[in-house]
Amino acid sequence: TAPAMNSQIEAEELYRRIRLHEPLQIVDLRPGFQWAQGHIPGASPFSLEELESGRNGLDPAQPVVVYGDDGDLAAGILERAGFGQILCLAGGFDAWRSCRFPEEISQPRMLRC
Repeated sequence: TAPAMNSQIEAEELYRRIRLHEPLQIVDLRPGFQWAQGHIPGASPFSLEELESGRNGLDPAQPVVVYGDDGDLAAGILERAGFGQILCLAGGFDAWRSCRFPEEISQPRMLRC
């Protein structure tokens, strides 16, 4: 079988699905300081290395939405790891912010040694 194509999701559709409490795992690939300054509610910060490790706490049976400069790379990593539905946020966080959808602000996480 051919590999699954990674679909894109528009910010408006993601907002609608969040409001309906759909079981989405939202992966923010931006640097920690950007995540801390504002991110999509419910998003978790990840690096590509964390996704590659497989020890990331994500459920392959649930849809994953990725955003950040490395969204396509992350989608490929998740696809190879057996994730079934991977959606890339079209336009990334800038598209979300330009729609004036809610944002969460968090403390930057500490680097793990």
